[in-house]
Amino acid sequence: MSTLNSQYKMSDDVVVRKNQDGTMIMMKMDDSNVFFKVQGVSVNVLKGIQDNKGPQDIIREIVDEYDVTADKVQSDVETFLSELVSKDLLTTV
Repeated sequence: MSTLNSQYKMSDDVVVRKNQDGTMIMMKMDDSNVFFKVQGVSVNVLKGIQDNKGPQDIIREIVDEYDVTADKVQSDVETFLSELVSKDLLTTV
């Protein structure tokens, strides 16, 4: 199944903290010590996941907000989601 056709949620053992500078930190609260800093447009993706939005809705919002093509956003979002899933920070619903 395509990464963009799935629905995502934070893994049960992940804590997310927003910093004053607008970045977000994802921490996996197990023995793996996974720590992931999210910044820039990736924050929009992570906030969308927290708001239970699907990847296609998140992509549309980013395209509407920034001067960027849908193809570029789609590719970047797909890569970002795949990376978070591979680090067990996100799971599919």
